[in-house]
Amino acid sequence: MSPNDPARRPLLETSKAHLVAGLTDNPANGTAWYRLAQVRQSLGAPPREIAVALMQSLDMAPSMRSLWLARAQGFYMFAYALQDDEPLAVRSQLRTIWKTDPSLRQPLLRTAVALGNMQLLSSALESDAEAKAELQKLMRSAAPK
Repeated sequence: MSPNDPARRPLLETSKAHLVAGLTDNPANGTAWYRLAQVRQSLGAPPREIAVALMQSLDMAPSMRSLWLARAQGFYMFAYALQDDEPLAVRSQLRTIWKTDPSLRQPLLRTAVALGNMQLLSSALESDAEAKAELQKLMRSAAPK
């Protein structure tokens, strides 16, 4: 449905209500928290509300690989809305992704570059010399020639 379609907003509001109701019954559903973040973003919610849902998703399902890249994209976009120790948890998640699944390194990098938040990925890897070197190598190989 087009973002300009007048029927879109009521459907998103209904989706949001269903997600909130479902999360009331099962607050440990990391996928539902991620979906709530998406719906909030589509509705133009304040960035902090989106970041809260992303953090809840991370808290409830940190090891759910199917959420790793999509959630990382959300964190790249809304890192400025994170508070207190939340950036530490996000950087830890990015390190986990980097270390656990090398096939996701390039997508993590491409997404960070595309969304203008290389700082988040770089800061996540800066304390690990090997990961930092690999990131720099990938950045050089991806640079326009």
